[in-house]
Amino acid sequence: MVGIVVGELLDNARRHGDTPCVVRLSFDLESEALLVSVRDQCVRRPEPWRCRAGLMVVEALSVRWGAVSEPGTTTMWAELRFDD
Repeated sequence: MVGIVVGELLDNARRHGDTPCVVRLSFDLESEALLVSVRDQCVRRPEPWRCRAGLMVVEALSVRWGAVSEPGTTTMWAELRFDD
């Protein structure tokens, strides 16, 4: 599951952003959730987010997901939890 989400977020960054891309995985012990994020260099003005096939996969596999756009970068993130 983690590999699929990372792959979809990287593919999204490759299609809509520019390199370098930075992948970050962090585990929150309190919520027992894995936070996956991919930051890319945004060379053009961000468009409104549309949930297409790749992001629909991310949505289906994650508890929450979203995007943060700042001047020059965009970060897509997803929160994953694992059942026992």
